[in-house]
Amino acid sequence: MRKSASIAVLAVASALLLTACSGGGDSKAKSTPKSTSSAAAVSGCDVKSGSASDSVTVTGDQKSAPKITFKKGISAKSEQRSVLITGSGEKAQEGSAVTIAFTAYNGTSGDPISDPVGYDTSQDPYLAQLGPNSSLPLFNEAIECLQAGSRVAYVAPAATAFGGESNLSQTGLTKSDSVVMVADVLKVVPQPAISKADGAAQQPAANFPTVKLAGDGTPTITLPKTQSLGKTTTDLEVLKKGTGATVKDGDVVTAHYIGMDWTTGKVFDSSWSRGKPSPFLTDQVVSGFTKALVGHTVGSQIEAVIPPAEGYGSQGNSQAGIGATDTLVFVVDILGTTAAR
Repeated sequence: MRKSASIAVLAVASALLLTACSGGGDSKAKSTPKSTSSAAAVSGCDVKSGSASDSVTVTGDQKSAPKITFKKGISAKSEQRSVLITGSGEKAQEGSAVTIAFTAYNGTSGDPISDPVGYDTSQDPYLAQLGPNSSLPLFNEAIECLQAGSRVAYVAPAATAFGGESNLSQTGLTKSDSVVMVADVLKVVPQPAISKADGAAQQPAANFPTVKLAGDGTPTITLPKTQSLGKTTTDLEVLKKGTGATVKDGDVVTAHYIGMDWTTGKVFDSSWSRGKPSPFLTDQVVSGFTKALVGHTVGSQIEAVIPPAEGYGSQGNSQAGIGATDTLVFVVDILGTTAAR
């Protein structure tokens, strides 16, 4: 249910994320490029500094976009990273969700390939998932094993940074180009203390789809014969009411969820099927899913019936099999929430 991003780096990252979160895009989502990332085999902890990454100079504090200087034509045969500031916060490890601020460039031409992301408090940071399922190697290899508060300069061949030549078409880069990125580790998202919603059961409205839970919390959704919900706006029902922290707008929320298309009756996405909850920035998901998160408490289970206008929009999502007029049903377990910075 993530929205897609417009700038080159995030456009590729968002597209790759759809392979693990097919409920994630909005109506602007593009087809998913094939990733040839070797993230499972290469750990960011093993990426060393080199003459290229050491030559990148950065000035400015970590509260605003830094001034970055490097020689046009900079290149490296393999990934390099130089730690410019060593933070003192929690260490980003394989499997961590991490919020970062960054700026990226075409090292060959010196031109930016992204606007600065996440430095101004009016901007959202980028939420990266580290490890074998990392959206892009450049985030995984630049950030893993650094502590929150760290700043790093990363240089790599473009195809290496973006997980294969097939992903370069959306960036304007070629296989002969290099990538330069400066990133600041803002926060390592805490692991949730619970694995499923543990709040007090509530009595749902009779016209909502019914939900039956397996022992591990996995929901099975049964649709009523007639649809009376989600016609023009998102309808919500609290199935379990938790007593934990309240989700705020802009938070990073860790949640288990399942999404069903009311029109087809088919499940199109499920974190339970992947065996691991997913982290989300509340203002970087489709608006109907935001409503299922913000204002609710950790430990709660929310059922959301989302019309197209607050989901994928008029174009639907062909990859997920969702049509332009399809209403979606989500069941969401809110497992943890934290500020993004």
